[in-house]
Amino acid sequence: MLDPLSSLANGCAEAAGWTIRQLSTLVNETTKVDFTNQAFLKQYAIVFAASTILTLVLWLLAVAKRAVRGVPFVEAFTEAVGFLWLVVLASAFTPLILYTVVSATDAVTEAVSSGTRDDTDAFFGTFAEALEKGNDIGGGPIMLVVVSLISILAAGVLYLELVIRAALLYIGALLGTAVYAGLVDKNLWGHVRRWAGIMIAVILVKPVIMIVLGLAGALAGDEGPDSFSAIVSGLSIILLAIFASAMIYRFVPGFGDEIV
Repeated sequence: MLDPLSSLANGCAEAAGWTIRQLSTLVNETTKVDFTNQAFLKQYAIVFAASTILTLVLWLLAVAKRAVRGVPFVEAFTEAVGFLWLVVLASAFTPLILYTVVSATDAVTEAVSSGTRDDTDAFFGTFAEALEKGNDIGGGPIMLVVVSLISILAAGVLYLELVIRAALLYIGALLGTAVYAGLVDKNLWGHVRRWAGIMIAVILVKPVIMIVLGLAGALAGDEGPDSFSAIVSGLSIILLAIFASAMIYRFVPGFGDEIV
């Protein structure tokens, strides 16, 4: 008969093991982003139409500002028309460009990770079994509870990063039309650059996570599921993947400057 604390520890360990296995499934069944589905294209058309008004307002303001600064009206108008065409082209081809870039990135990621997939599955399986048994964790039930909760939290954060990435790609593509309105005014180009930096960072998150998780095979030992090293290695890999993906946002030009 287990005491209440041991029962709690075993329950937390089982929950942690289940979460780790679900993470492994999500990693291998990568989240798909489809910018060609009809629901997204309908939303994009609505936002595109609404952004047209914002673009025209900013365009007229840009012409007025240059005229006030002494630039001949015809020159200011002609230059603004060129920027307006730039906005139209960028907004029209954003879904196609994002679809191509994301598809290519995911294909490369799949190719890179396919060679280490079996090792990653085995690594996460060993990690989950070691948590569920918890024989080699010092500190008794309390330490098992702490380690299990940390594992659940870390796996949950990594899980959410992959899911949120897909959502951010859709949202970024939709709001991109409003951001592109800033292309009509050179003073607003910095905002467009930051948006581009965010989208690049979001696209790169998945490859970085997959590459780090691919290191799991190198850390997989032969000591079996009862080994303390399996738990330490498992947590280390997951936390390293979270840290590496966060660093992508930090070092992407234009966006990293904003979160110093």
